Amino acid sequence: MILLYHKVDLESPTIWWVHTNAFYRQMQALQGYQVVYLDDYDPGDPTQVVITFDGIYEDVYKYALPILKHFGYAFELFIVGDTVGQDNAFDQHVEPPAMFAGKDQLRELVKSGGRLQWHSRSHPDLTLAENAGLIDAELDVPTDLRKLDPRGFKWFGYPHGKHNDALLDKTRGQFAGGLSCAAGNDHDQYQLNRIIVTNDTNLAPSTVSVIIANYNYG
Repeated sequence: MILLYHKVDLESPTIWWVHTNAFYRQMQALQGYQVVYLDDYDPGDPTQVVITFDGIYEDVYKYALPILKHFGYAFELFIVGDTVGQDNAFDQHVEPPAMFAGKDQLRELVKSGGRLQWHSRSHPDLTLAENAGLIDAELDVPTDLRKLDPRGFKWFGYPHGKHNDALLDKTRGQFAGGLSCAAGNDHDQYQLNRIIVTNDTNLAPSTVSVIIANYNYG
């Protein structure tokens, strides 16, 4: 399975924010899996899991990174190029204020086990693009960002989790794979689904409970 996080913080004002306590419990539960990078992911292997973040927000650096380092997990970071080091003013009609990670924070995330991937330049709904030139511009990774992670930017996260045939064709020509949300499947590397994680998401592997009945014994 592929997990999708947006924000990890001390507070959880909306569904897109996972509380640090819940995040720690979820990472602890992943000890029952093999946490891998997307490059090594086999969708047919139920023992594998990939941790991904979209944004990337500053609180991922502040609060998620120490926990990820504690468990030694690999993780993927899907950045929106135009938002690096900026605030989320465009989103504050529905979301509380939040800052996106700057270049220095992204470098530290990469040094600590993260890999940078691409989530478009400005996060538009590319299924509504009227010409191929707009898609090309959104899929192009600027050189200064690419230098932050020479091993990264092989995978594309579809903005808003949406894709169509035109976007799929462009993605296949430029990336090793593409990630959707509910609109994809578990066998096409360019339409892999992700699970949107909330505070209530239970990631513990299946368990079997055994009850031993006894009478007057310690």
